[in-house]
Amino acid sequence: MKKFLVFLSLFCFFGFADMNTYKTNTKASNFNDSNFDWLLGTWKRTNEAEGRQTYEHWKKVNDTELKGRGYTLVAADTVWQESIRLIKSNDIWNFEVSQQDSNTPTIFKVTKIEMTSFTCENPDNEFPKKIRYTKVERGLNAVISGDGKVILFQFAKAD
Repeated sequence: MKKFLVFLSLFCFFGFADMNTYKTNTKASNFNDSNFDWLLGTWKRTNEAEGRQTYEHWKKVNDTELKGRGYTLVAADTVWQESIRLIKSNDIWNFEVSQQDSNTPTIFKVTKIEMTSFTCENPDNEFPKKIRYTKVERGLNAVISGDGKVILFQFAKAD
């Protein structure tokens, strides 16, 4: 019985210690203290169709703005491109996407920020309605989704 009580005490102690670590890590990732530096650099899509090469390049403008560019090459020709911005205004982060044939960006509100991921949403957009970026062990994943459709973009660091 004594061993059981010691075990139970240790279990509770370490269980609560882990909860405090979780709370600290979650608190550090609030919207006001966001750090998207893990997104910086050039990324090459690793799950692209044969004969195509897709890239994203991100640079930091300042603490409230990152600019990105996505593009796809077939041979030496650029067949698709978009401009991307992560921008903070009035304590709200937005993810803005401008297609090559449009001057008006599509705006997604960043709804969740974690240490190495973020999610943004625009339920009024035709597709995608949701975008999620996640830093993973071997690179970066971006998932776009909406109305039951999901597309995964897997990237590896190119620079």
